[in-house]
Amino acid sequence: MKRLITILSALSIALISCQQNLVPDQQEITASADEVMTRTYSTGKVTPDDPIIFLPATNMKAWTDIESLEDRFEACRVSETRLSNMTTEALVKSMMNYPMNFLVLAYSNPQDALNLIIKHSPLHQEFLSRNDAAEVFVNLYAETEVDMRVDKGCFDGDYVNLSYVNTMFMDYFLASKHMTGLDNDSVKQKLSEAVARKLQERLQDCDTFSQKSIIPLLNINDVESLGISSTSQITPRSLGAQTTVVTIYEQIIDAYDYSNSEMTSIEMENITNFCVSQFPNAIVRGASTRKYNSHSYAWYDSSLNNNRWIEYYDHNGNPQLQKFWTNDAFVECTESEAEVIFYTDFQHSAVKLPNGNYLSKWHEGPLMEHAPTYGPYSSTNRRYFKFNFTPKTGGITISGTTSVSLDQPYFYNIVNPEDYLTYSWEIRFMDAPEPKPFWASVDESRGRFCHLEFQDYGLFKIKVTAYNRGYQVRTGQLDVLALPPM
Repeated sequence: MKRLITILSALSIALISCQQNLVPDQQEITASADEVMTRTYSTGKVTPDDPIIFLPATNMKAWTDIESLEDRFEACRVSETRLSNMTTEALVKSMMNYPMNFLVLAYSNPQDALNLIIKHSPLHQEFLSRNDAAEVFVNLYAETEVDMRVDKGCFDGDYVNLSYVNTMFMDYFLASKHMTGLDNDSVKQKLSEAVARKLQERLQDCDTFSQKSIIPLLNINDVESLGISSTSQITPRSLGAQTTVVTIYEQIIDAYDYSNSEMTSIEMENITNFCVSQFPNAIVRGASTRKYNSHSYAWYDSSLNNNRWIEYYDHNGNPQLQKFWTNDAFVECTESEAEVIFYTDFQHSAVKLPNGNYLSKWHEGPLMEHAPTYGPYSSTNRRYFKFNFTPKTGGITISGTTSVSLDQPYFYNIVNPEDYLTYSWEIRFMDAPEPKPFWASVDESRGRFCHLEFQDYGLFKIKVTAYNRGYQVRTGQLDVLALPPM
C-alpha cells in the first residue's frame, strides 16, 4: 500500500481518482478528489453525464506498476459524491471500461469474480442501487458490439465497440442476476432480442468464437424465456469431459479434459494480449489454453503437455484439492521452504521458482512468471507447501516377454503410465552393472516404453523408476531370462 500511495501522490488526482477525460489545471493537482470534481477545467466542468475515465486510459505505466489486486481496486475507487451525482447511463459506461473487468476471465467461477468486483467497487454498488439500472444497462448492452482486434484498447472510451474482455464482463454481469428489474416486460423483450442477435453472430463465426464466448449468453436467461426459436443451434455442448487424475499416493481427484473444446486462436490472442498489457512485469511462459489450469499445473503436472483441468471442488461440489496435501506427497511449510503455493480464496495455485518468483496458470490465460504479489489474484492469504514423501517400492507394472532369445527385438512398456510422471529405465545383467550384453532404445518423451535386444544368456533385471518434478516416487521391476536353445 505504501508503494501505491507514492504512485498516487505523484500523479494528478484527476487521473488517479478516475475523474474524466478533461485535463485539469496542473495547479489543482493537490486538491481533494471531491474538490477537483466541482472545479472548473480549462475546457469546461464535469457533468453528471460524463463517464469516469480510469487511470489505465491516462497513465498506463502508473497502473501496471501497481502490484497487488487490492491496491488496483483502491486505484479505481471513485468518491461517493461523484457517483451519487452521475446519471445511470454514465455509471453503465463507466462500468464498461472498468479496469478490473478482466477478473471474470481470471477466475474459475465468473460469479466469484463479480462478487469480488461489487464488494470493492462503490461504482457498481451505486449502479445496482438505481431503480432504472436494468433498463439503462440493457439499452446500452443492445447497442454494443465485440471488437476482436487483439490490439483493441480496453479503456479507450468506446461504448459501442467493446474489447473482448469488456464484452465478456457485460455478458457475465447480465447472467449473474445482480440487477433487479430484468423481468420487466419491455426490458425482457429488448434483452431477448439483443441476446438472440449476439448468439447468431457468434454461432455463425466459429473461427472467431468458441463455446467460451457462447455459454455466457446462454446463461443470461433460459432459452424459452428469451423467446429464441432455433434452440438446436444454441444448445450448449459439454465444456469438458469428466475424468480423474491420481495423486502420488493414489487418491482420486476429479478433473476435466478440455482437449476437444479449445478456444479459438483469436480468443487466446485477446486474452494473452490483455494479460501482457495489464501485467507487463510478468513473463509469458506458456500460451493461453483451456487444457489445464493453475491447480492442475501446481499440484498435478507442471508441464506444457498437461491436459487436465482440476477444480477446487469435485464433480459433486465437495472440496477435493486438499487431498494433495492430506496424507499425500505435500506437507505444509514456511514461505521460504515453499515449492507450491495455495491461495486460500480457492481460486489459484502457483509453483515457486528458485529465483523467488511464482509460475502460475492464469485460468484460461497464459502460464505466467510473476512476483508473488503481482497478478490478478489476491495474495493476502496464502498457504505454503513442499514436496515431502517416502518413495514407494513397487507401484509400476512392466509388460513384456520374460523368456527371450538372443539378438531378437522385444518391446517392454509401462502398464497404465501416468501423464505427469517421467520414467527412467535401468537394465542389469546377472545382477551386475557391467558388462551390458544388450541393446536398448528408450522412449525419449517420458520413458513409457523400451525396445531391447539381448546378446548373452543369463538373467536380466529391468528396473523402472518414476519421477515427479525430479523426485523419485515409485519403482517397478521385471526379470527376463535369456536361455540357450534346447
